[in-house]
Amino acid sequence: MKSYSELLDEFKEISAELEKLIIKFPKEKVEITVFDKWSLKNVVSHLNHWMEHDILCLESLQNGIVPFWEPDVEEFNRKGVEARKDYSWDIVFKEFLDLKAKLINIFKNLELDLENARIWPDKNETPRRFLEEDIKHWRDEHIKSLNDFFNK
Repeated sequence: MKSYSELLDEFKEISAELEKLIIKFPKEKVEITVFDKWSLKNVVSHLNHWMEHDILCLESLQNGIVPFWEPDVEEFNRKGVEARKDYSWDIVFKEFLDLKAKLINIFKNLELDLENARIWPDKNETPRRFLEEDIKHWRDEHIKSLNDFFNK
């Protein structure tokens, strides 16, 4: 099993790879639906919304607060994309960069005794699981779909 530090390093690598693919994407196509039902702008909006969620959850954990549990992932995804629909691509991408840096910083500076602490008492989610899930999600879904786009 990988250590928390190794997972964080892997997340940094995955997030840097995803950032490079996003930058490489043709700017004139960022708002065209090319990923099932979403454009690249929608995908990045989705990632931003989840990073905001992760940041809030990790900050809540650090402060001894139990954050709201999102009961409907599809609705949460829809709200995240909808909230950014009127933002320009430049704003959405800058938000991605800022949130990614903030999330990495929170993961990096998390107190050791919180790495495996439950964020919700009745759920198995921990900062470690967040890292594992984000790595898998970003690599297996978003990096894969961007690579598939470029390999067409």
